[in-house]
Amino acid sequence: MTSHGPPVPSLLVRGILFDCDGVLVDSLESVDRTWHRFALELGLDPAYVLTRHHGRPARETIAEVAPHHDLDLAVEVLENLEVGDSESVTALPGAAQLLDCLPTGSWTVVTSATRRLAEVRLGAAGLPVPPTVVTADQVANGKPNPEPYLTGATRLGLPPETCVVFEDSRAGIVAGLAAGSLVVQVQAPHAEPHGEGVPLIADLRSVTPAVGADGMIVLGLRSA
Repeated sequence: MTSHGPPVPSLLVRGILFDCDGVLVDSLESVDRTWHRFALELGLDPAYVLTRHHGRPARETIAEVAPHHDLDLAVEVLENLEVGDSESVTALPGAAQLLDCLPTGSWTVVTSATRRLAEVRLGAAGLPVPPTVVTADQVANGKPNPEPYLTGATRLGLPPETCVVFEDSRAGIVAGLAAGSLVVQVQAPHAEPHGEGVPLIADLRSVTPAVGADGMIVLGLRSA
């Protein structure tokens, strides 16, 4: 895997919790395009809406930006737009290679997308959908609440403090930290470096895994 920047201390974990969009999957063009179309259909200001949606469940964003619209209907409209716009979705650099190196059952995906949308985007990117995937329609509280990452760790059968979260958005980073997990930030155009002890990497090519006989995973990182 290609490395970027200077090394940072290795992480020793039992499980890995990946956000989907912006970490495993490059869906930025599709996401921005569909939210722009959605805003226009509902008579909203696209520029404002595009500042509110990153890293959060769509239902929460829609409730905020379109409080006078029927929430269930608006969510359905957006999801249909997103599901129908996957041609430009691809795997981000290093994602497929890293997943191939990890033991079965040691990782999962924790996403603010619905199950239907997550399956479409991972499939378009040629990445597997783990049976333990956590999606927005499976939790009561989305990111930045820690529930999604606590659920992800539980589905792996692991305490959250033995897991590392890979995230690109501030809401996701806050959720991972609140869950008690280690967090690594993947660089993204919509998010400033979090700092506060959260390593920043350019993409998953910056992660070098090694698996011990005891099942512990050592992740070498190189910073962005």
